[in-house]
Amino acid sequence: MQKDQASIIVSQIHIIKPHTCAISGGEPTLSPLFFYIIEHIRSAVNNIIILTNGTTLTDQIVSSLRAYDISNVQISLDGSSSVHSSIRKSSSFADIIQSMRTLKKFEINFWTKMTIMNENMDYVKDFINISQSEGASFCVIGRCKPIGNAASSKIHSELLKKSYSDAYDAANHYGIDLHSEDKFFDIYFSTETQNTPGGCGAGRDMAYIDPFGKILFCPYLPVLCGDLLDEPFMNIWNSSEAYQKLRHIDANKTGKCKNCLYLSICGGCPAVAYAETGSIFESDPHCWL
Repeated sequence: MQKDQASIIVSQIHIIKPHTCAISGGEPTLSPLFFYIIEHIRSAVNNIIILTNGTTLTDQIVSSLRAYDISNVQISLDGSSSVHSSIRKSSSFADIIQSMRTLKKFEINFWTKMTIMNENMDYVKDFINISQSEGASFCVIGRCKPIGNAASSKIHSELLKKSYSDAYDAANHYGIDLHSEDKFFDIYFSTETQNTPGGCGAGRDMAYIDPFGKILFCPYLPVLCGDLLDEPFMNIWNSSEAYQKLRHIDANKTGKCKNCLYLSICGGCPAVAYAETGSIFESDPHCWL
């Protein structure tokens, strides 16, 4: 993306004034426009979150984040040192640990996220332990979506349930809060969230803008809803046929989701359903409820 294209997106963010804007990648800190975007959206957004692999957070970068009043950073961590390194390959575990400590030094809140897959699902306790010992405010777990380079990474629902159970027990043991991207995790492990509105937020309270200014359902379900370089965001938000289909997904659900007690607060992940069945209306094959 060129700076003139980024300025168009920035201007749209100033119009819609979202409460939260998450900047991700790839690795977002490597973009030459990273701080340009932060600087120019800062006054329009209440909460900016940086989603990073944690290998580039030098004192200089973190001090700049602090200067822009960025107070929330998510760091990817996929288990113990050996497991994380075998999965990420190019990511240095030592650099990630140092990044956490640098964030602590500059008093920037951070949390960790583990993407669960067959290769690391037995190491969630290590993830929880490391996160707590390095001062993460909480942990997030989510599953690897079988899309793109991970298309062959399919997880059996009962194995996912065991891994989530292990993470839940470890979080209680180490005394750190645990959250999940999956609503069925909340439903299964916490009675407090069983009646809380939830489910996929795409097209409802969340929009995804790709590096080229296109608005898609989400990074894992690249259905085109519109192009910010061609038309205003609100036109796309209100008129996109793709968004209209997504907003009525519950009414058109099939499979076990259709008659599930928790359909209105869960509905599973449309991206996973599409990747494994070819339809966003099918049930989430990883749900064990």
